[in-house]
Amino acid sequence: MDWKKFFADVSVPSPLDKKKTSSLVIDDGMVPAIANQGRNNKLYELFHNVGGMPPPVNNIGHHEKISGVSPDEADMSLINSHALFKGVKRPLTDLKHDENVYIYVVGSKYAYSYIPNMACVAKRVDAPKDAIFVVYATFNDEGCTTGKIIQWEWVKADIASPSLPKNHSNRYDKRVW
Repeated sequence: MDWKKFFADVSVPSPLDKKKTSSLVIDDGMVPAIANQGRNNKLYELFHNVGGMPPPVNNIGHHEKISGVSPDEADMSLINSHALFKGVKRPLTDLKHDENVYIYVVGSKYAYSYIPNMACVAKRVDAPKDAIFVVYATFNDEGCTTGKIIQWEWVKADIASPSLPKNHSNRYDKRVW
């Protein structure tokens, strides 16, 4: 499968103006490295929680038909990010430019989990309890028109503000919107 077709242009709200969009690509080395490590759930997160589509596996939706949940039920993807931070207050990359990393916060209700099953190896499940999905990106230009996704993960949600990461003021340099 050519994963680059799916992620040649990931639309995100622009850091400079949330009503405009910017374009991101996936860091070239990430997907092959994750696939070679057999980290299926991480790949499923990329398709569903970043790209807003079910993972491209055979018979996707099989488990959801059995449980009565519609496989095409709308979920949040990166274009629907509700918060954005800039600057990571911990080492994130080997690039040593963590102050220029943007952190998109996505309110995903679901995730896909790898299950060993002959009919379908991906099953939609509830998002991790008390967690929020974040995507780390860098931009190529000052206008923040193009850039790349360098990481994504689930982080603990803040108790006082459950739509934001826990300790976000200590975790990131500033909130952009």
